Amino acid sequence: MGRNIYHLLSKHVSKLAMGPPHSDYLVQILEESLSEKEAEILLNLPTQVVPFELVNLDRLADSTGHSKLELQSTLDNLATRGLIFKGICKDGKRGYALHQFGYGMPQAIFWPNENTPYARRMADLVLVTHHGHEDDGTDRFKPAKFIETYARACIDAGADAFLGHGPHLIRGIEIYKGKPILYSIGNFVFQFDVSKFQGQEHYDRYSLKSESYPSEAYDAAKEQASRKDWRGWHGFAFEPAFWDSIIAELTFNDRELTEFTLIPTTLGFTNPRTQRGRPMRASHEDSIRILEHIRKYSTTYNTQFDVEDDTGIVRL
Repeated sequence: MGRNIYHLLSKHVSKLAMGPPHSDYLVQILEESLSEKEAEILLNLPTQVVPFELVNLDRLADSTGHSKLELQSTLDNLATRGLIFKGICKDGKRGYALHQFGYGMPQAIFWPNENTPYARRMADLVLVTHHGHEDDGTDRFKPAKFIETYARACIDAGADAFLGHGPHLIRGIEIYKGKPILYSIGNFVFQFDVSKFQGQEHYDRYSLKSESYPSEAYDAAKEQASRKDWRGWHGFAFEPAFWDSIIAELTFNDRELTEFTLIPTTLGFTNPRTQRGRPMRASHEDSIRILEHIRKYSTTYNTQFDVEDDTGIVRL
C-alpha cells in the first residue's frame, strides 16, 4: 500500500459534506498522523453522512476483514487521540464516524493536543491563552510558579505568545526566548453588575430574592462595605485595581516578534454604572500609573520598556 493509502484516504475524506480538500499537504498530514493499518480502516467509514452519524462495529467488521476485537482496539485508539468520533448507535451498539469541519476537524487532524507543529500548519501564529487566578502566595500581582513554568513550556513547545487572564488584575510581562508572555492583561470588558441574572448564592449574601437584579446585590454590597465595622472583602466594584487594563499590540514578521507596545486602558472605576465597564484610553496620569505598575512587576523577568506618548514600548 505505502503512500498510496494516504492518497486514497485524502480523496475519501474530501468527499465529506464538510471535509477538507484533497491535496498533497493533506496527504502528508495523514501520513504523519496515521499508520497504514489505521488509514486502511478509516477508508471504510462513510463520507455521505451528516456529522456524528455513526456506523456500528458489526458493519465495519464485515467491510474491513478485520476481527471485531482488532477493529475496536484500533478505532478506540483513534478516538482517544481525537482523530475520529465515537459513540453509541441507535441500536445500542458502539459506532464511529469521521470528523467534519466544525465538528472536530481540522483541529483533530492538525493539532491532536500532542504538539504544536500541527497547530503551526493551520495557523500563521500560535497564541496560547490561559485562564488562571492563582498567585504566588505573597502578592496577588505575581503569578503562581506553576503558571510561569507552564507559560515557558508552551513557548518551548512552539507557541508564539502566551496570554494570561483570570485574576482581573494586571501582572508582569516576560520576554522568553524572544516570545512574549503576558501573565495577566486584566479585564477588557467588566460589566458584571449590568447583567440580568447571577447565581442565587450571590443574592443570599445580602438576603435578596432570586428575582433581584445583580445591580441590587452590588448596591447592597456597597452599603455593607461602607460600614466602619466591616472587615470583609470589598469586592470588584470597590477596588480600583480591577478597573485597570492594557491592550497589548504585538507585531510579528515571519513569526519573529518585531514590535511590542502596551496601551493603557481603564474601565471607568469612578463612572456611574451606565458608563463603566467598557475599555477607554487611559488619561495621562492613569497611563503613567498603569505602566509603572507593569514595570514594577516585570523587573523580576528583566523586561524593560520605554514610555512614549503614554504608551509602553517593550525593548526586545
